[in-house]
Amino acid sequence: MPRWFAAARRPAPSFAPRTARPRLECLEAREVPATFTVTNLLDGGAGSLRDTLAQANDEVHHPGADTIVFASGLFGQTIHLSTADADNSFGPSALAVTSAVTIDGLAGYTSGAGVTIARASGAADMRLFLVTSTGSLTLAGVTLSGGVARGGNGGTNTSAD
Repeated sequence: MPRWFAAARRPAPSFAPRTARPRLECLEAREVPATFTVTNLLDGGAGSLRDTLAQANDEVHHPGADTIVFASGLFGQTIHLSTADADNSFGPSALAVTSAVTIDGLAGYTSGAGVTIARASGAADMRLFLVTSTGSLTLAGVTLSGGVARGGNGGTNTSAD
C-alpha cells in the first residue's frame, strides 16, 4: 500500500474534552453613590437633614458622592435649624459638609415647591452650611433662608490681600 494512502486512512486523533477552570480576577474599586432620604423636619435625630448629612459625610461606610432627597410630604415645607455644628473654625455653622454631597429638594420632580432650609427664629447667627476643603455641595430645588456667613471671608476660604 502506498505510504500516502496509509496516512490518509489513519483515524483522526481523539481529543479529550477541555474542562473550564474558573479564575478570579481583581477588579477596580466600585463605589456606588448612596441616596439618603430626609423623612422629617426636625433639627436632629433619625431621619433629619442633620442625620442624613452625617451619613453622607461618612466616607468609611459610604465612599464617593452621595445624594440627599426629601420624602414627598416635605415638599414646600421648611426645616428650621437652631443647633450649630461642633466645628466653629470658620465661625458658627449649622451643618458641615466634608464629602461630595448633592441635596435635591425636588427629588426628581420637575416643578412645585422644593424644601426650604432656614435658620430658626431666635437661633444664634450662623451660616447654614460649612463646606470643608474635602467637601463639595450641590443644591437643587432648595431655598436657603436666614443664614449669616461669618469668618472665612463671607463664605470663601481665601485670605484677603
